Amino acid sequence: LFPVVAAAVPPQVEWTRSYGGQDNDHGYDAVASDDGGFLFAGKTASSGAGGDDVFLVAVDGAGRVLWEKTHGGAAHDVCQAVIRTDDGGYALAGYTGLPPNDYDVLLMKTDNQGNLQWQKSFGGSGEQKGQDLVQTSDGGFLICSERSFYMVRTYADGSLMWERTVGTVQDVARSLNETPNGEILLAGYRGTSELVPELDARVLKFGGSGSLILNLTFDTGYDDRADFAIEAENGDIVFCGTSGGLSSMWRTSSNGGQIWRRDFDGKWTSGLIEIGDGCFLFAGTTYASQGGAYQVFLSKVEADGDLIYQTVTGGPYYDWSWSFIRAQDGGYVVAGAVTEPDGYGYD
Repeated sequence: LFPVVAAAVPPQVEWTRSYGGQDNDHGYDAVASDDGGFLFAGKTASSGAGGDDVFLVAVDGAGRVLWEKTHGGAAHDVCQAVIRTDDGGYALAGYTGLPPNDYDVLLMKTDNQGNLQWQKSFGGSGEQKGQDLVQTSDGGFLICSERSFYMVRTYADGSLMWERTVGTVQDVARSLNETPNGEILLAGYRGTSELVPELDARVLKFGGSGSLILNLTFDTGYDDRADFAIEAENGDIVFCGTSGGLSSMWRTSSNGGQIWRRDFDGKWTSGLIEIGDGCFLFAGTTYASQGGAYQVFLSKVEADGDLIYQTVTGGPYYDWSWSFIRAQDGGYVVAGAVTEPDGYGYD
């Protein structure tokens, strides 16, 4: 976790913490809690029932551990997204199953102390991994899978309302985000088969009932990915991702007409936030040529896409950013994975 404070100049890291044991442990998402702390969610191979298990770490505002929980069985159980729920608890999306490709979407519900209340799995044969989720206005959940834009809508108790596939085997979902009026933006890309080696960025908008409102594809002639999309205050769609091996941002009108696209240093993006001055912050992972390692970057961009600053932080090995969120004190938190001190394994 890397909390930072955004300003007109590059921010300073307030603290850095790592969590986990002797084996590979990854943090894929984080969410702010009511007490000013954070819940960090991912997977652990250092503890639990076997294989990978869902790993939850609650910390206070200074990153000190309040509690840790693992959930799972003999199979691989991984959390890739976590949200706060209306009742003060948490909902987690991920996957459960066995390698190499026998996985189902996993939905878990916990109380505010991480105690499991219920869990559900969805999908059929083959590979379906829950990538992101939102809680809907009726208390239920909408989950997207990595593959084929497979989507699951549930009631508040996790029971299935409907499921549908809105893409092809070549489509990969990266994130879901709810707009202020209750619509859903899905960011991802197409082109995962040998027949389509070039990637195209994709952004889809759905109504609350799951009806498709907007279906956008962006192709620069290079590999393009959309990782995270938001609706700006004026109704425009802004999304970050990668293009031609660089981190990129696109801005479109509400109906998808491209306004601008900008490229920046970076390899992958992990989140995008519009801040009060009309500017945007986005974070991700970049390759540090001097140190020969991957490190975390944070960039601030003006409303017209011009770069204000980019700052890079990390250690001598590998630091990965998987999630970027807003903290309650006005700062921001990056969550991900860091190489252990001996250079092997991750926390």
